[in-house]
Amino acid sequence: MGYYDRRWDCRDLYPAFFANYFSLDFMIAEIISIGNELLTGLVVNTNAAKIGKALTHIGCKVQWISSVGDDKTEIVSALEKASSRASIVIVTGGLGPTEDDVTVEAVLPVFGCETEFHPEIMEKLEKWFRKQGRKLPPCNRKQAFLPKGAKLIPNPVGSASGFIMKKNNTEFFFLPGVPSEVDAMMKAHVIPRLLSRKNRFSVHEVIFRAFGIPESLLGQKLAGFSKLFPEIQLGFFPDASGVLVRLLCFGSSHAEISARFSEAKAFVLEKVGHWIYGTGDETLEEVVGKLLAQKRLTIGIAESCTGGLICDKLTNVPGSSAYVKLDLVAYSNQAKMELLGVPEAILVKHGAVSVETARAMAEGVRRIGKTDIGLSTTGISGPSGGTREKPVGLVYIGYADAKQTVVKRFLFSGDRIWHKTRSSYAGLDLVRRMVLGIPEE
Repeated sequence: MGYYDRRWDCRDLYPAFFANYFSLDFMIAEIISIGNELLTGLVVNTNAAKIGKALTHIGCKVQWISSVGDDKTEIVSALEKASSRASIVIVTGGLGPTEDDVTVEAVLPVFGCETEFHPEIMEKLEKWFRKQGRKLPPCNRKQAFLPKGAKLIPNPVGSASGFIMKKNNTEFFFLPGVPSEVDAMMKAHVIPRLLSRKNRFSVHEVIFRAFGIPESLLGQKLAGFSKLFPEIQLGFFPDASGVLVRLLCFGSSHAEISARFSEAKAFVLEKVGHWIYGTGDETLEEVVGKLLAQKRLTIGIAESCTGGLICDKLTNVPGSSAYVKLDLVAYSNQAKMELLGVPEAILVKHGAVSVETARAMAEGVRRIGKTDIGLSTTGISGPSGGTREKPVGLVYIGYADAKQTVVKRFLFSGDRIWHKTRSSYAGLDLVRRMVLGIPEE
């Protein structure tokens, strides 16, 4: 679940809504990420995204996120600016042992203090290196010196300790930049400290996961939601696995909002339930795997354009050996003929990317594997190979069982990797819909 639970308390997500009922001192947060590697694109700043999500879900309004290089003057400027506008500031990076780690040096003029030696940190550093069979390098000694008056934040997975400083009404949390260390320290120390703050409100959230319907059509089908439920936020967030539909509701107590939230969820399910495959963190492969296991069905997969990606997703799920029997990546026409029994006449007349080939592949892999279900993909992922009749992005997905064979046509935009990913999810969703008997819309 990361740093937060799906039902959490919040001080400020919709200040306008609360203004009529409450007087709040909002927790305004800023995130500062330090490191030249972030500015040059060498490293993707995943810390800011995770911290922003965590703070938002516990009631902190993240107003600014910035990246600063390993430059003392620039760091001082960023800290000064943050102290003038935010009540909570999370700073990551620059606490290591090398010369370019200058965060502590930048803190001193901002807070008007000197460093002081922490023997407990030095002891931990020596023990940490001994455990690795190494002697403490002289450069690591600087990590035992923190600004005077700082409150220590222990680091359970790394050498750099974090610390807390306060300037006027702004509380600063300084953390190292290594993502695994940030995760551990946020979860164990920063979030619990922030959760102890008062004037919090109960907030409910649910995330529905939909596939096979574009964001715009979802919006049309859920038209009128805001008028029916003005106190609940409805949001749409498309990604490769479909569209996430989020409902967010809050109030002064759980009882106050629970009934309305249940009504809102029922409204969404009534309007677009056929496209919703899961909630929360559920993946499509987990949902399909659970369905196959419950129905005691087995599946064989014949993949061309997806290159084994469907089977990769299914076998990422524990227990998948109960229902996944085989996966054949038949990329060439020869492989389609020799491994799956696709007639040469079909390939000559209709081509590898066709309804007929997808049908023959699905039926062939089901026959060979002696499975309940056969699934196939054949398409053009690009960037070349397309024609006017068969453009780049075209994919046919075949489904075969004991009663029927169905082939669906899709046309996905995007680059090669995006096309493969979208096609793999389309294949999984086709299995879900066929097994559940969901009618075509």
